[in-house]
Amino acid sequence: MKEAFAQLLHAFQCDHAMLGRDFSELSCCLRAGDAAGACAAARRIKESAGAHIGFEEEEYYPALIPLLGEQTVRQMGQEHCCGIDAVSTLLARGPDLPLHPDLKARLLAQSEIMEEHIAECGEHFSALRQLPAAKQQELYEKLVEWRQRPELDLERRTIGCGALRLAQCFPAALPQGASRRTSMPIVERHSVGIGVHERREATRLAARLIAEDPALLTGSALDPRTGPGIENGPALFIEDHSDIPLGSGGSFDYRARLLAGDGDFVVIGKARRPAFEAYCRDQLGIGDPEIVLSRGPDGLSLTKRCARDAALLARICEVARRFGGFGLVPYLSSESAWVLASMIAAQSGAPVWVAGPGPRLTRCVNDKLWFSDRVTELLGRRALPQTHYVFGPQALARRLAQLAHDHGHVCVKVPNAAAGGGNLVLESKQISALSHEPLVQYLITRLHQLGWNGGFPLLVGSWESPVISSPSLQLWIPQRALGGPVVEGIFDQIVEAGHFVGAVPADFPESQCQRLAEEAVHLAFLLQELGYFGRCSFDAVLLANGAIHWIECNGRWGGVSIPMTLLNRLIGDWRSRCFVIVQRSAIRVPARRFADAVDSLYDRLFRAGGEARGAVLLTPGGLEEGTGLHFLVLGDTKAEALTEANRIVGLLQGGA
Repeated sequence: MKEAFAQLLHAFQCDHAMLGRDFSELSCCLRAGDAAGACAAARRIKESAGAHIGFEEEEYYPALIPLLGEQTVRQMGQEHCCGIDAVSTLLARGPDLPLHPDLKARLLAQSEIMEEHIAECGEHFSALRQLPAAKQQELYEKLVEWRQRPELDLERRTIGCGALRLAQCFPAALPQGASRRTSMPIVERHSVGIGVHERREATRLAARLIAEDPALLTGSALDPRTGPGIENGPALFIEDHSDIPLGSGGSFDYRARLLAGDGDFVVIGKARRPAFEAYCRDQLGIGDPEIVLSRGPDGLSLTKRCARDAALLARICEVARRFGGFGLVPYLSSESAWVLASMIAAQSGAPVWVAGPGPRLTRCVNDKLWFSDRVTELLGRRALPQTHYVFGPQALARRLAQLAHDHGHVCVKVPNAAAGGGNLVLESKQISALSHEPLVQYLITRLHQLGWNGGFPLLVGSWESPVISSPSLQLWIPQRALGGPVVEGIFDQIVEAGHFVGAVPADFPESQCQRLAEEAVHLAFLLQELGYFGRCSFDAVLLANGAIHWIECNGRWGGVSIPMTLLNRLIGDWRSRCFVIVQRSAIRVPARRFADAVDSLYDRLFRAGGEARGAVLLTPGGLEEGTGLHFLVLGDTKAEALTEANRIVGLLQGGA
């Protein structure tokens, strides 16, 4: 039996020497930017590494769990996954394509993780000796069998690692480069890189998260002809807030029109508003898409109504077949959005891209609890406000009573609500004045008044003060092989009573902007490693002591990103101008026809082809129903834009 151990140990050492040599050469080629050399090294790994990696994952690692622990063994599988991912990405691209700097850095980080894995495996050789002699003999015989299959299976699902692939989760759906669209221009404002250590850290964390929850990548029910991406060509635009608890109502469905253009479809849930359609076409000059009033059953969300609208689906599928593809641009890439995309793909036979991540990842990034955990893992606990999870009414009351002793205000947050709609901010003296059971009833009543459905856990914490600003960082996260996250802007949110009512481009010191951008890109890089694609923003607070606390991730379009993208479309580089976004959904104004509002503000409105100044009306519903105001104002200075915005609010409140 000693001979079996010696043979097994010798075989392991030979295999690891070969793997170490090949991955070292791969890393050297990547550092030098030698795409052809890197592809050649990847090919050698594919041709020779399959036997040992397959043997380890199928035979050896399960035997190590009692000796090393499940977590250690799972991490070893995740490190394999990183190496396989680098090899498969290079072989899918071919030797003639140049390596984008960001892609090169990603591949190098993955190759170096595998190099470290190979080096550290030497420390585990001693574990071989701890196995029973019969098991050693059995493992050696199985390794000999595996050596009859030396080629690496790039499609294998590495044990405990899901199916992490840098080549994208849905490779059949889209061509390389499907990451830009004329009607949704992406303009980088802050150029930020990410360090080698941070890359490795995020890559390892992404592998662990996918190991724990493989559904982050995709859902098994999705049609393989669907995938994340954007292209020029016909697309369906939907602003549906129904999948966000305590989200906004239907008055924003026309806002999706601001991202669409000629040949597109925009679905709305209420009566058409021809005056707004004409305004977008004639005064803003942003094309003439087809506006569709969904005829699906009442009582369903807008997206689900589209899926049940046979006439609309037939029209879309005809266009998809004619153009050889189609797109879906949802406000939130929810399960229902992906189901709709799959229906279009199945009925048309054409690939359908979705401008957003998969449904499971979408739910996670928009959950404040999940996001808080990721901030802690990447940036440390200092990057979060003092917050706690509570899992029931009694714990909620106890925790808030404790916090009220040390803070002037406390808050309760519904984890997946949007725009402050799930924030309950309370004065600590209100909490301290109540005994336990009355406090429980008071909190439950107040939460139900917000529209809370009774679900736990909730997030509780101090309502930080003094807060000097509430920055929101707007990012675009492209496909992983096409570059890193893009910071398009840093905005100072206007928040009243915990609710978003507007924003202006931030005028923070450059050092502060740089720090915000660097931390945001670090977080966004992790999301990208998980397969995230599309629009994303991170909200934070700046405290008087200089601390930055990250509050939430908005993995969707929103009240800043849509106006910002519209301005990219209207004037290009808006940095030469200042603007203010006004989104006052709670304000009451005299109801009027949209055309009358345009007439009353005629000299104050922006016009395509004219000077880059004036107001842009963003939605018609609030004006026509008297339920709110939603516009932006361009000016030479922040003060000028704010002054003009206040004048317009006054004019519209006065009924002029």
